[in-house]
Amino acid sequence: MQIYSLELLEKYRRIPTTTISDALDLLDIKGVVVGLKPIIDDVKIVGPAFTVKETPRKTSISEFRVTEALDLAGPGAVMVFDVEGYVEASTWGGLASLSAKAKGVEGVVVNGAVRDIDEIKRIKFPVFARAVTPVTGKGRIATLSINTEIEIDGVKINPGDLVVGDGNGIVVIPCEKVLEVLRIAMEIEEKEEKIRMLIISGKTAVEAERELKTKI
Repeated sequence: MQIYSLELLEKYRRIPTTTISDALDLLDIKGVVVGLKPIIDDVKIVGPAFTVKETPRKTSISEFRVTEALDLAGPGAVMVFDVEGYVEASTWGGLASLSAKAKGVEGVVVNGAVRDIDEIKRIKFPVFARAVTPVTGKGRIATLSINTEIEIDGVKINPGDLVVGDGNGIVVIPCEKVLEVLRIAMEIEEKEEKIRMLIISGKTAVEAERELKTKI
């Protein structure tokens, strides 16, 4: 698993995904996974990706290897499950969340469905998903690979890429671009703070744009 310094992770924790998305745009990097929403409010996750590739099909329960993946994921990791957008059965639930939280997993992202959201909310474990359903994935979802490259809606996610999630959604930063994206995102944040101060001081949005030569 890619190791990032605590200082870097904390800097990313202070930056919204909207700003990171803008930084990715400037570098022409496709890194926003659209349509995944947090199960709990006021959530922020930042950590290296631990990926799991799954597929929906009639299968044996032994091919549902969520606990195996959970056992391999390290503390601080963001587990990212690609279930190909399948939402008719869940790949993640309450007991898995409880185990992940106890292990120190940063959060879970599911390109598919989850269940037991009352329990997930009660223990306040960060989970992002495309949908919620009571139906189990056992016998309906098979694990194809663990900690290999996956792709969700055109966004390639490799083990160790940095995953950031908040109320706006999920962004993925390729590990080799983490420092560059952070630098650009911090510059964007600095400029936006100047805009806020101008507006608070009485300037209109148009005046603030003109003064700082930028677009709001």
